Amino acid sequence: MHWLFSLLMAIAVIAIGISRKLNLGRVMLSGGITLLLAGGKAALLPEVALATVRERSSQVLLISIILLELLGYLLKETGSLQRIINGLGRVVSDRRLLSAILPALISILAMPGGAVFSAPLVKQAGEEAGLDAVRQAAVNLWFRHVIYFAYPLYPPLILAAGLSGVNIGIISGYNLPLTLFALVTAYLLLFRGIGRQNLGANRNAAAIEHCNRGGKGLFKLILSGISFKLALTVLGVMFFKQALQYSETTASLSEAVLHAGVPLPLLMLLFPAFIGFLCGDNTTAVAISFPLFLPLLDPGLSIYPVQIAFLYFSATWGHIFTPVHPCFAVTNAYFKVTAGRVLRPLLIPAGAVLAAALLQFYLAQLIIL
Repeated sequence: MHWLFSLLMAIAVIAIGISRKLNLGRVMLSGGITLLLAGGKAALLPEVALATVRERSSQVLLISIILLELLGYLLKETGSLQRIINGLGRVVSDRRLLSAILPALISILAMPGGAVFSAPLVKQAGEEAGLDAVRQAAVNLWFRHVIYFAYPLYPPLILAAGLSGVNIGIISGYNLPLTLFALVTAYLLLFRGIGRQNLGANRNAAAIEHCNRGGKGLFKLILSGISFKLALTVLGVMFFKQALQYSETTASLSEAVLHAGVPLPLLMLLFPAFIGFLCGDNTTAVAISFPLFLPLLDPGLSIYPVQIAFLYFSATWGHIFTPVHPCFAVTNAYFKVTAGRVLRPLLIPAGAVLAAALLQFYLAQLIIL
């Protein structure tokens, strides 16, 4: 059980680092190193470090983070960001609703690290709506990701459908009420006490003209906008993920859980959610969970599609609220808030949608079985 000791040590290091408000990238890097050292696998450190920078998914994510942060900077400095807000504001005049819609729209693109792109939009609209930085970060994180409970073009959902043989439309349709419930619940709670704000459409027109007339040259503007701070934060997160894989911690955890004698419905809730939380990646959670559970489920039963949809929901729900999730990491860094402060206003919406998922799964079993 060396893997369990090393995992607990790594989680302890991460928890202490977060509680002390240390740089999240360094915290996750320390957690990954601890995982390997405590597990007696120090020899893997160079290999894990090399894999972190050489793996294609890591490279795409890092490049995306840098370019998206640059894009956000350019949009702000040139006044284009305010134009986007003002243009959308003609359709959705209420800045509260606009703040929630923006990250949801960006989520449709399903781009790596897209929270960096939605963050400046949410910040601009959120400030006009009267949201503080904590609630802006919570809005950016929640409304960007709960769409994925049912979004049929989301790669992990496509993977789940392919592995299980269940039609994407069935999984998406089953989880759609949960997405709608998550959106409405969070909106009512996160914008509580915030009045309707329709002002601000032309408030910054003079500032925009100033940016256009007296701004920096394009080359200098690009140099000023390039920053590696968020990318380095993500690099620490990706190192921890690679450490989990190379140390075979997730494989050992899967084997231990399978033989733990836990009731199957409870296992279908907890295990995918925990893997999503541990890895911060929904694709990984699906890729690990589905091969583990599919042999335990009967495709011939009418309840099978419901079980698959619930399994996918659990994996998606668990990966949202973890510092290992790159979008969570960059959202905290962008809005300069700690993980604990962002999670606090999301506890009720997260618990509510989880309770709704459990109730829906239970009722489906009663009706079908």
